[in-house]
Formats: sequence, structure tokens, C-alpha cells
Amino acid sequence: PNAHPYASVGEYFHNTLSRHSYNVALHRDSSEGPQDAQRKQEEQLEELSAIISATPSCLKIMTKEGSLVDMNPQGIDLIEAPNLDWVRGANVYALIEESHREKFIAFNEEICSGQSGTLIFEIIGLKGTRRWMETFSAPYKLPDGSTGHVAVTNEITERVNSQKELEEQKKMALHHAKLASIGELAAGVGHEINNPLAIIKGYLGAISQKASSSKGLIENELENYLAKIDKATDRIAKIVQGLRTFSRSDSTDVEVFDPVLAIS
Repeated sequence: PNAHPYASVGEYFHNTLSRHSYNVALHRDSSEGPQDAQRKQEEQLEELSAIISATPSCLKIMTKEGSLVDMNPQGIDLIEAPNLDWVRGANVYALIEESHREKFIAFNEEICSGQSGTLIFEIIGLKGTRRWMETFSAPYKLPDGSTGHVAVTNEITERVNSQKELEEQKKMALHHAKLASIGELAAGVGHEINNPLAIIKGYLGAISQKASSSKGLIENELENYLAKIDKATDRIAKIVQGLRTFSRSDSTDVEVFDPVLAIS
């Protein structure tokens, strides 16, 4: 028999999930008539549905337009639907978190065009629960002859959250290390600040002495003293600003978290 180019998806799914292996193969004999081929394909779809119901992961079949064809009970629980009939034919795109939706739609179109691939995305269940998902997908020939999308999908919310927590812990550890270094820097910083302060005090004393003398203070001398005082105060300001920057927590920094890069 001639195997349909999209008939075998088992090889792609094999060993994609920890401690689980799926062997799903659909074959069509080119010598059969249209009715025999249709009947056999429907039987094979029923067999696949039985596998979908038995697997511990979410297995689903959807069309190129995003309509749900089939989903096992584990998947139904993940999207928080009462049963399959309640969501069969519904558009899967509505469950994808908005910032991930465009990427998921493009991914589905790629799969239905004959490619295989993986994707990490976030969904929002019918009751509002947010979940991170990782899917392993391949093209699948539907009974009407069109190419659909069959996928093995696992929830990875705990893994993503753990990665986020680890990143936060690293930031806090770095911040604490910075604070611990402040004490060691205190003596050096005090010395650095005392130097310009001594300069300021010296020139202020000179201005006061000159102003009270019989000769008075020459304008050029005053401008020179004030310029040097201004330079010394700028030096102090830079030292203080550098110290504040060093001791500031990184928690105020805005950063986009990419779970795909984080867990890869």
C-alpha cells in the first residue's frame, strides 16, 4: 500500500513526551475505491480518538481555520469545558492569550501546510485560568480530504513559574551582594567626599578673609574661587550619584520575560 504523505504522525510524536511514546499511523491503499478509503479513514479516525482519550497529555485535532475537531478528556479539563460536545467546532484561537494569538495562528497554518514543529504559548481557560502550554504538532489528513493539525500538548506552567522565581532570586542575591559591598566602600567614599569638602571650605575661608580685608575682594579672584567651589560640589554629586546607582535594587527595571528562551 502507498502511504499518504501526511498519513504517519507517530514517528514525530515518538519520545516527544517524557516516558510516553505515541505511534499513530494512518495508511490508505491507493487501490481501494473512494467509499472503501473513506470508510477505512473513518475507522482510523475512531482508533485515533481512542488513543486521544487514553493519553495523559492533551491531544487535539483542529482545522486550518482553527476549529476544534477532537480533543481528549485531559485537554477538555485544561480548557475548563464541561465536555467535548460543548466545544467541538469552536475556534481554538479564542483560548489563546492575546499576545500569543497571532503567533499561534501562524503556527497552525504552517502545520496545516505540511510542516511539523513545536510552540510554547499561554492559554486562558473558559473559567479564566491562565496556563503555559508546550505543543508538539504535525499535519493530519481529515476525513473531508483537507489537512488539519494534530498535536500533543503539555502544561508547563509550573516550569515557567519556577524559571521566573529563579530569575527573581538571582536578582535579589545580586542586590544583597551590592548592599554588602557598601560597608566596604564607606571608608573610601568618605575620603573621596572629604577631599572636595576641604577644597570648598578652603576657598570659602579665602573669600571671607579677602572680603573683610582693607583691600577687598577682586572680581576675578571671586570668579576663580567660585568656579573651583562649583567643580568640587560637582565631584561630590557624582560620587553620591554613583553610590545611589550601585545600591539601587534591580526590581524596578522593566524587562520582557520570554519563557521560550528561559526553558530552552
